[in-house]
Amino acid sequence: MLILLVLGAWVSSTAGGQYNQSCSVGFPDAWPQCNGQFFPTLENSGILVQMIHRIGALLVGLVLIMSLLRLKDEKEEYQNAKPFYNALLLTTILWFANLMIGAAYLVQAKIGEFPEWISLLHLLGGVSTFIVAASGPMMFRLSTSNLDESEE
Repeated sequence: MLILLVLGAWVSSTAGGQYNQSCSVGFPDAWPQCNGQFFPTLENSGILVQMIHRIGALLVGLVLIMSLLRLKDEKEEYQNAKPFYNALLLTTILWFANLMIGAAYLVQAKIGEFPEWISLLHLLGGVSTFIVAASGPMMFRLSTSNLDESEE
């Protein structure tokens, strides 16, 4: 999740923010496609950076969804897994919402003009998702340490 935040910062801050426009603007040319292609030629560094960020976001989502499916059964069997499952579920929901905000940013943009308030919302969504994801293991440890103390 932290790497995805770094990739997003790379997209928005490199080349004076011009990498935001590397995949064009509007629907479907900029999102879900890049320059009107699902697999664009990586002819310039801006497109490469955009695609690395997008692929990173998809990989994070895949890991989140697979983890949720795996933990779904375990949370019923192990009561102490429930807080971790809930944090993972919230992380997945926030990830998906932020994916849609990132898409809206590209779809709503015009050539040379980007809606900065959506960019800020996308950044806040990414940071919020990271905070929830980072706090999940901590909540799990706290819940298991409380169980260990009550057993003694």
